[in-house]
Amino acid sequence: HEAGHAIVGLITAPEDRLHKVTIEARGRTLGAAHFAPDVDRHLHTRRYLTGIIAKALGGRAAELVFVGPEHVTSGAGGDLVQATGVARRMVADFGMSDDVGLIRADASSATGQPSGALAGQIDTAVRALIRAQADRAEALVREHRAAVEAVADALVERDVLDADEVITIARAH
Repeated sequence: HEAGHAIVGLITAPEDRLHKVTIEARGRTLGAAHFAPDVDRHLHTRRYLTGIIAKALGGRAAELVFVGPEHVTSGAGGDLVQATGVARRMVADFGMSDDVGLIRADASSATGQPSGALAGQIDTAVRALIRAQADRAEALVREHRAAVEAVADALVERDVLDADEVITIARAH
């Protein structure tokens, strides 16, 4: 799962530097791939935001590829919250959906609650965006399967890998 986040994140959101990947349990999380941008940004491109969604879904994609749909775990719960939040903002706040168009549909804004029809369009566009990035993440895990597996094996062996170790392993595979 964490190796999937790491490899997909390195490919889809290179602006966010990988710091480390761990499978050490902390609180409710059983592991994490720690990414952070080198500088604070206030504007984000569509390419970057879709990359963030794909990175968030990389863990589940790795589970699908390596253990199959019947053995996917609940480990992607927080990842789905993140992916859905970014996708919803892209569609409802940033005008990044051709189907919904250039509109801000924030219930707390001066325009008030969006109509039922608009809310339905937003939900459909959000689902389509998440599905597309889930498919992208799964395709990347399949394409870079050897790298994901090698990072996962190294994590099982050592629990924590820093960015340089992950990149070295990924490049070797």
